[in-house]
Amino acid sequence: MSEEISLGSSAKFHRWGYISSGRARILDIGSVAISRIITIISDVLVAVAFGLAAGVFLHWFLGLFVGVVVLGVEIRMLRRYGLWTGHCPHCSQEISVSHGAHGVHAFDCPICTRRVLLSENHFRVV
Repeated sequence: MSEEISLGSSAKFHRWGYISSGRARILDIGSVAISRIITIISDVLVAVAFGLAAGVFLHWFLGLFVGVVVLGVEIRMLRRYGLWTGHCPHCSQEISVSHGAHGVHAFDCPICTRRVLLSENHFRVV
């Protein structure tokens, strides 16, 4: 058995890549930095607006609480970066999966729907 078959297909990690609307997007560090700064500023403004509204109409402490909760929700919704690209070991089509740089991850191929394992920088047959 050749080494290529036993390893599966090679996968490449893109630190600033992500999936949006079913398409893989790969950015550079400058674009990500600008996007993060704008997102954080807008999240803080939304939290302050909700907090002020609750504080004016109800109580200042409730306004502070609402502002912190809204900011927490907004921060949790920040885009997650880290994208692996390569070829499915089953159907040989180009695939992308959003996952961190380390660890093992199993998922279904979006094209052939068969199970694929991402480990040691390779897409493997499960």
